[in-house]
Amino acid sequence: MASLALDHITIVDTTPAELAAVAAQTGCDGVCIFLHGMPEALPRLPDYDLITDTTARRETKKVCADLGVSIDLAYPFTLASRTDIAAFEQALAACAELGVPAVNALLYDREPARRLERFAGFCDMAKSFGLDVVVEFYPPSQIKNLGDVVALLRDADRVNAGINLDLLHHIRSGGAPEDLVQAPSSAIHFVQLSDGPAIVPDDKLIWEAGLQRLPPGSGALPLQEMLAHMPPRVRVTVEVPQEDQIQAGLSAFNRAKRAVEASLPLMIR
Repeated sequence: MASLALDHITIVDTTPAELAAVAAQTGCDGVCIFLHGMPEALPRLPDYDLITDTTARRETKKVCADLGVSIDLAYPFTLASRTDIAAFEQALAACAELGVPAVNALLYDREPARRLERFAGFCDMAKSFGLDVVVEFYPPSQIKNLGDVVALLRDADRVNAGINLDLLHHIRSGGAPEDLVQAPSSAIHFVQLSDGPAIVPDDKLIWEAGLQRLPPGSGALPLQEMLAHMPPRVRVTVEVPQEDQIQAGLSAFNRAKRAVEASLPLMIR
């Protein structure tokens, strides 16, 4: 496997430029970023907007280049029942300018035919900017599990579409390590690494996913078994939100260091 990328949600109280600096300090050579603040979903994320603020976008790109840190993935791109695909054009253009190779999609539209049509259209728009689209299946969304995302990619039949495999979501959606053979290895572009208890109540799924995960190796998930099914060059990202450590006063650097150091033993194959 390649070296690690640091996901923004691991140190969600940073700007993209600050995230890149911490990534470099902790030995990561890439980051996955939010393009703008999200006060309702992620209130700790700072107030910035790389889509509309050309100065911030230019400075972020320079910081990453100076540090040798790539921007591997950008969020958020949510496709819901009322989503206007054309409204994503400016965000996709910003990603292209930043040199981001892929964008992450979550699908919430309940109507299957419309969901497929809009996803295919989004992939086509992203392709016009030279971008791949990776779908993150997530139990509270309408692409809930591995089977759902494999079917979506088959039906959409877009060459620039793939999977962002969150190992926590795979287990929480009822998946097991051996189920990963359902997905063509070429379709899995990213793997998000974190840990958690064996079981959480359904009403805690969103809380766990966005606010409180465990560093790899400190929970009950079969991480090594799942990683054994991954293609050799898959991009592994450390996605470990740690609300408890924020409240305890642990710095962004130390939270990232904690998550990255816990991930490294799993990278040896």
